[in-house]
Amino acid sequence: MKEKRVYQLMIELDEIQPLIWRRIQVPAEISLFELHFVLQLAMGWTNSHLHEYIIDGHYYSCPDDYEDDFREIRDECDYQLQQVLLDVGTGFSYLYDFGDSWEHNVYLEAILDADDCPSSLACLGGARACPPEDVGGEMGYALFLEAINDPGHPEHEDYLIWIGGDFDPEAFNRGKTDLSIKNFQQSELVRIYQRYNSGEIGPELKLYQAISAWMAGLDETQKHTLRELPLRRDAVTLLTYISDNSISGTQSLGNIPLKVIREIAPRFIQHLHLEKKVGDRVQKIRSTNDVWPIYFLQALYETGGLITGGPGRRFYLTLKGLRFLQSEPAVQVWYLLETWWFHMNWLIASPNSIIGDYLPRDFQFIVLYKLLTLPIDEDVQYQNFAEYLIQKCYLTRPIQKVQHVREFLYWDIELMVINILENFGMLQRFDGELLVDRTKIKRLQSITLTRFGKGLLQMLAGGTN
Repeated sequence: MKEKRVYQLMIELDEIQPLIWRRIQVPAEISLFELHFVLQLAMGWTNSHLHEYIIDGHYYSCPDDYEDDFREIRDECDYQLQQVLLDVGTGFSYLYDFGDSWEHNVYLEAILDADDCPSSLACLGGARACPPEDVGGEMGYALFLEAINDPGHPEHEDYLIWIGGDFDPEAFNRGKTDLSIKNFQQSELVRIYQRYNSGEIGPELKLYQAISAWMAGLDETQKHTLRELPLRRDAVTLLTYISDNSISGTQSLGNIPLKVIREIAPRFIQHLHLEKKVGDRVQKIRSTNDVWPIYFLQALYETGGLITGGPGRRFYLTLKGLRFLQSEPAVQVWYLLETWWFHMNWLIASPNSIIGDYLPRDFQFIVLYKLLTLPIDEDVQYQNFAEYLIQKCYLTRPIQKVQHVREFLYWDIELMVINILENFGMLQRFDGELLVDRTKIKRLQSITLTRFGKGLLQMLAGGTN
């Protein structure tokens, strides 16, 4: 019988001084796929980006992530560590986040008998915190540290908001890291991976304390809000219709066909505008893109992995989609909100935006921070709210003093933030009338954060109170 062995590895983050390092022990037979999660936990990353190993000139990762890559990518699931790392003193490169390019040098320090080790999975030591995700690589991290350590730096406050408070580059907790590694198979990183890759539409609530605690704290009014929320009910209606009928995407864009929209319109809680008035003429809509509630739901389904299909192809519910229909209203609402907040480009809600194709990188987090500071059930002037976002996200560069451009930005924020959160029952809006060229037009004047919305925002922020 072959003796079980334990590999002792030294991990060093390249290009950063003073050195950020970890010393860990793992079973020699661990797969490179499993080792990836251990390395993530050891360093403090969040598995939010692609990765690859470079070992003796060969590349190992998940081949499905490299469809257009000219290189041969070996499947990391098929290789054990002991198959690719044979001798003490040798090592390999582990690259994480191809944008920030965090390269880790991993060395084999010792090969030990498993019987001589208290645990085959362990963190023996380390130093310093790994950089924040998406900080911009080595140079971005240096700028980040300079800004947060200097209260007079022009970006000091912005970086503190972005990081969510203080950041200590010297912080490292060996005990906490050791426990995380020992329990890596039950870790949040693995749970999220399984959720998005094995058909799980949401976490098992007993394993995700933030959701279970939130649901346990809902009163009858909030439960009623969840059950009767038009967005949720319409999402279930449309998804059930797709499940029960043979529907194929349009040949050009893969949209839900208009004939389906006309048939399902009477079943929707939200009103579907199938005609639009241009002057004195009434025109029928020509594309699903013109029916926002349907377009929005289809985007949520596709991004959230609830359906498959496409141009000229039939739509089917995935395992996630089937489980979505079987889930409690609270889980359904949370899943749709999480999909929108973290995985979609908000600019789809404002297709004629002057901002461009992409929002500033931290826009969603700045919105979340600002919303969490709002009082519950009290009116807040919308213009003040919008101005905060415009200033914090530098949306006016390089056109700061053009007032009509500012009006367009107010409209963008209303479409992307206010209207969406109103659909989720998180905000209430109050409109007033404005006289423009002797014509009265409605204009958003104030917003109110609901208690229900505050709870969902705290969930988005990580379940904190």
